[in-house]
Amino acid sequence: MTDIVFVFEVHQPHRLRRNLFWENKVFKRVKKEELFNYYFDNEADRAIFERAAKKCYFPSNQILLDLIDAHKKEKKQVKVSFSVSGVFLEQCEMFSPDLLETFKQLAKSGCVEFLTKLTTTLFRVCTIKKTSSSHR
Repeated sequence: MTDIVFVFEVHQPHRLRRNLFWENKVFKRVKKEELFNYYFDNEADRAIFERAAKKCYFPSNQILLDLIDAHKKEKKQVKVSFSVSGVFLEQCEMFSPDLLETFKQLAKSGCVEFLTKLTTTLFRVCTIKKTSSSHR
């Protein structure tokens, strides 16, 4: 029988505030601590994340946990991989710690491999720091 590997990409982007560009607020002076909340819509992030968690993440993780459990004694077990972004993990910690627990249960099964997008997250942070320091 042919082996099939499923790799799931898990990411939730930050949403820009809706009227940011139309109200000519893009280049307003803002303190460094206020930058994130000034540009990004945390309420929209929360609403979209919670909706996606309820409709997608929780049900799919439960299906995978059930499949792993049903086939754990077979010669060829169910094996999957998740490519998880740092932004998703940050939002998961903020908006749905219970969802993070389901990913931990998947990890404990021994049938799930987690890949990370640490480099892109680090690149984003370094770029923001470099850009903000050049504007001082």
